[in-house]
Amino acid sequence: MLEVIKTKEMKSTTKVEGVLVQMSNKEWYAITRMMPPRFGWYLRCSPSTSTGRLSFGNEIFMYPTKGKAEFEEGIKELTAILNKQKEGRLEHPDYNQR
Repeated sequence: MLEVIKTKEMKSTTKVEGVLVQMSNKEWYAITRMMPPRFGWYLRCSPSTSTGRLSFGNEIFMYPTKGKAEFEEGIKELTAILNKQKEGRLEHPDYNQR
């Protein structure tokens, strides 16, 4: 069973906020919250390096949240997905719909 062994705040030059999470398998993941234009808040997780470079296109989950979600929610979601207790959700904003 995978567990969180380390977290650290992500340094960003953009308005995206996030934390880096290292799991017991020594893999790093970035959990970020963002607000795309014309949409509400989203919580996203993808594989990362220890410095915060994200692996775009390989998201584990991305879904809209009600309000500004806490990073703890994302850490719980990541742990459940990696331990195969849940399926990952990918709900990208649909810019063509609006």
